[in-house]
Amino acid sequence: GLGGALQGDLNAQGSLKSPRLDLDMTGEALRYQTQQLQSLSLKAQSEGIDDPRVNADVSIEGLEAGGQRVDALSAALAGRLSQHTLELDARLGSGLPLSRVSLTLDGQYDANAQRYRGSLAPLELATEYGNIALDDALEFDADVATQRVTLAPFCLVRQQGGEACLVDRARLAADTGDASLALRDIPMDLLADKLPSG
Repeated sequence: GLGGALQGDLNAQGSLKSPRLDLDMTGEALRYQTQQLQSLSLKAQSEGIDDPRVNADVSIEGLEAGGQRVDALSAALAGRLSQHTLELDARLGSGLPLSRVSLTLDGQYDANAQRYRGSLAPLELATEYGNIALDDALEFDADVATQRVTLAPFCLVRQQGGEACLVDRARLAADTGDASLALRDIPMDLLADKLPSG
């Protein structure tokens, strides 16, 4: 069934051409069927309609859904649709291949051209294979209309040794792709439990 407590305040001001919305919401012990969330906090402000200015902070604890667990997640979004920054930090449940993610995305959306350009830095991952991070910003360009993405060369470096690099610009689409990868100094013991015995 459905349970828990959700409360909040929504304040709307301004005109239809230039509205301002403020939302402050909290939740405790939220559940629906097999999904549950121990706590939720959401604070958001939005101003304008065309290229709105948005500031939003969300934090959750104890999310269980689809057999997965997120111990804690915090995200902050600031800026306009045309130029914004998203910061995300998540700690995932124990026993998962990925236990922590931390990233910052600086993005720019051109609504007329239907293009999204962005830069991801930092990106840090704690995995069962070690701690992995980008060595420099990952730059990308997405054509929303044609569903094509171009990635600039980048490297993911494993703190305990080894790296995987995109050596040339990659062009990816839903049905095709072109990418050249290089693996360097990857310890073979990482693959030992994935290979057949004998």
